[in-house]
Amino acid sequence: MTTGSAGRSRRRVAVVTGCELSPAVRDNGFFPRYVELLRLLGRDHDLRIAYLRPPRPQYPPDWSWLAPSTDVVEIPIEPLAVSRRDRALRASRRIVGVDPAPTWHQALRRQLEVWGADVVIAVGHPLDVELHAATSPVIPTVSFVEEDHRPLPEHRRSAAGDALRSYEELARRRSAAPPQVSVVISSHELAWGRARHPRAEVVVVPHRIDTDTWAETTEPAPGAGPLDVLVVGAIETERNAEGLHAIACELSGRSDRPDQLRLCVVSQQRPHPMLDQLDPHLFCYLGAIEDVRPWYRAAAMALVPAFTVTGAKTTILQAWATGCPVVATTPAAEATGATHGVDVLAGATPREVASAVVRLAGDPELAGRLAAAGRAHLDEAHSAEGMARATNDAIEVALRRPPMSASLLADVTSRLRARAAR
Repeated sequence: MTTGSAGRSRRRVAVVTGCELSPAVRDNGFFPRYVELLRLLGRDHDLRIAYLRPPRPQYPPDWSWLAPSTDVVEIPIEPLAVSRRDRALRASRRIVGVDPAPTWHQALRRQLEVWGADVVIAVGHPLDVELHAATSPVIPTVSFVEEDHRPLPEHRRSAAGDALRSYEELARRRSAAPPQVSVVISSHELAWGRARHPRAEVVVVPHRIDTDTWAETTEPAPGAGPLDVLVVGAIETERNAEGLHAIACELSGRSDRPDQLRLCVVSQQRPHPMLDQLDPHLFCYLGAIEDVRPWYRAAAMALVPAFTVTGAKTTILQAWATGCPVVATTPAAEATGATHGVDVLAGATPREVASAVVRLAGDPELAGRLAAAGRAHLDEAHSAEGMARATNDAIEVALRRPPMSASLLADVTSRLRARAAR
């Protein structure tokens, strides 16, 4: 086996995806997260792409960005019915073991044999359960799983729906093998990943942003103040607004707060009404700004006020890329692997965060050190190269693990052992 650019063994890697991963989908998150990863994997390994194509793709597939030597095969699939009755019937067939495998399973396995694939990487696929069932019993599989951070609104939830989801979960564990490695994007998703696939090795491949784009030189925003604290995000949601409101209230009551300090919010929608009562000299809503880089460059610091955190905090990565120092809540800092006092100032309570804001506003030297260390952390862990390194590590872990089979008993036993270990 030959070695890759970093001295690693060069593998035959088959990427299986249900997303077009084309420039047309740049705005939905798949393009920046996965396309550069595939380019780098193609540099380090012999890359092949299997695209599970639905009858009516959302976007016309476009693979022109791949290296000319990369083989792409499209395998047609039929979408499953999604009515409650069909879902219950399908789960029942799985529970009793009479649900036939989708026809594309055999076609995919044949193609993987033709390629002589050493490992499968599943990315951007809504049918990950069926995909793992096809691959992980015969080929080590690394699956980039995506936790759904958008739970159903209360008015759409029902006892029957919750019962059906629980029943489908039992059927999944009865009929579908887990991947050898399950990839999440931050430490906050580790517990979810282990609950989702108890027998898989769950690893973090940190989220990335396009650092080159964010680091492009832009003039600071006109009208920005010297002590602006930039807050970027969905501040219209109650979860995010609560943290900002509590921090703002702490700042309002501090005698050592600089007069020019103000919280400048960029949000696609109007901030939550609870923020309307804040001191207008302290709180400023900038609106929905298409290019926020000039505001990062002008700001004295970026503030990430979320105390309830899921996934990774992209706003911290954006601030680091633009050279802006960061103050964050402890959970937000942990989501990016940041270290208090090294690349961010972090606080576990609104009072601690407010103290960090005041401290940083009066210490330009500290601000410079945090910004430099943040950029170094970004380049090491959250760049495309960092993502590729972590993925290569996950590939080696998968190759050391045994074939996986579907087993409800094994999943339950693994979960009980993990709970006892805690």
